Amino acid sequence: YNEALSMKVELTSMTEKELLLENLIKAYGFEDVVVVIGLESENINVITKSPELTADDAILIHSVLYEEVNASPENVKIIPIS
Repeated sequence: YNEALSMKVELTSMTEKELLLENLIKAYGFEDVVVVIGLESENINVITKSPELTADDAILIHSVLYEEVNASPENVKIIPIS
């Protein structure tokens, strides 16, 4: 029971972080954003609706992730979709 409760708390915390990151990235002008934090790893996937993702866009997204959750750039994958 305690293990299940602990997992539930961890998943809730991750979901809250994902929503926070999505909203922060959207605040910088990105239309649709989905952030997925790895359950068993430090990887973070960012899927954004963007016909053309520039280097400045990628730097901005990396900066938000670093400032909020201390994510290393090598653990972040940005996936633009049109």
